Amino acid sequence: MHRLREHFSTIASFNNNNVVRRAATVLVVGAAIYLFRKKIGRLWTVNNLFRKHVIVHNFRTIHDLGFDAVNVSTRDTPAATLQEGRQHDLPPTFTWRGQKFDTEKWLQDHWTTGLVVLKRDSDTQARVLLEKYFRGNDASSKCVSWSMCKSVVSALFGIAVDLQLIGDITTKTVTDYVPELIGSGYEGVPIRHVLQMSSGIAFNEDYFHPLSDINMMGYTLALGWSMDSFVASLKAAWTPGVRTRQTCLRV
Repeated sequence: MHRLREHFSTIASFNNNNVVRRAATVLVVGAAIYLFRKKIGRLWTVNNLFRKHVIVHNFRTIHDLGFDAVNVSTRDTPAATLQEGRQHDLPPTFTWRGQKFDTEKWLQDHWTTGLVVLKRDSDTQARVLLEKYFRGNDASSKCVSWSMCKSVVSALFGIAVDLQLIGDITTKTVTDYVPELIGSGYEGVPIRHVLQMSSGIAFNEDYFHPLSDINMMGYTLALGWSMDSFVASLKAAWTPGVRTRQTCLRV
């Protein structure tokens, strides 16, 4: 009888220890989730960003998903104004390389969310000739810019060259201005080739491979790691200037 009591006492003690361990584990995990909730939320967003049924919503609400929108200052310089011109209708069809397309169907098939046509009148004035939005977007939607910002960066480089802030982009290299990239695939690459997306950098944009470059870049952004270090980790795959390749990252 005494041994039986000892046996049950040991079992009870073991079960109590298990309960304590499990409770401690839950507390630790709960505390970690609370402390890193923003990073975990951003990581969840990145992992689900491109799912077909939520991609448009995600792109226009990314500032609510842990990635803040930032206003760009004009430093008190007057911004060029857009005048409202006479609104034009889209043609019902258009022809490209000998093939005729239905305009509305093409826009739908290519998941277009906004289309704006501007007519430049001078260096400081332009008119809006057409402005249409689709798939729930409107004029106030704050959509992630993605590759659109490449055009902005190219324009800024043009201004910098004109102001002689940057030298000849055909001879000046990335590492002339960003020495932190010495030893990476960008070392010695002329700025021109980066602007033309012909740097020769290898970049795997397979969205369905968890360890592809595009997903590693997403994890880097989500977790607040250094984008500079990520870019410095990229390697060259071919000679700069011999192959043009459009990817998410300007390579």
